[in-house]
Amino acid sequence: MKFVVLDKDSALAKEKTAQLSKKTLSNEYKLSKKIGIIHLGSQHFFFKKFLKVFYIPYTEITRAYRRVYVINAPTKQNGGKINIETLVICSADRELADISIPGRKAADELMDILKEKCPAADFTRPEKK
Repeated sequence: MKFVVLDKDSALAKEKTAQLSKKTLSNEYKLSKKIGIIHLGSQHFFFKKFLKVFYIPYTEITRAYRRVYVINAPTKQNGGKINIETLVICSADRELADISIPGRKAADELMDILKEKCPAADFTRPEKK
């Protein structure tokens, strides 16, 4: 697996990445709590996309919130609409990732854990401009 820092533009992220080894990240990834493609480590937030594992330190996350996409589908359940839950991760008022979450129950659990790990982060949607 290839570990890639999520916010490549952050000076702090570059500095911390230089200090981290692949073995350290790999061990934290293996010991982390898994929810869908998201892994919640002790120091980092991970998610897997294809053959890469993206990560960001919890201290770099400034905002995290849920986004629900409503998709019209030819089904009889829910009036022909499917809700897709995603988690949006922001750093320095920029959206870094929009990650699929496997359902509402998993989204609630994930948000509770993130609130514990990122106490300084804002967990509300930004105001529309």
